[in-house]
Amino acid sequence: EGAIWEAHDSPATSFKMIGSFPHAIKVVPKEDMPGYNAYTPAQHYLIWYDSTATAGKEFRVANINENNNDPSVAQDSYVFTTDGIV
Repeated sequence: EGAIWEAHDSPATSFKMIGSFPHAIKVVPKEDMPGYNAYTPAQHYLIWYDSTATAGKEFRVANINENNNDPSVAQDSYVFTTDGIV
């Protein structure tokens, strides 16, 4: 739960880091998305819950690429949980 903060240097510089026990999820585009075919690869992400985040943004994604931050290129996808904990 939460996030880890690291501070070093003088004056202290803080960096927000991945929280405890991130989980691996698998994301697969829905069949009706543009460009989808049977060989469209799934993507895997690390997520964790950050209780200190703004309401509605408590689930954090560690390795999302820059295109997924743009709502105009977002695609509907299926999300599968895994047993993976890092």
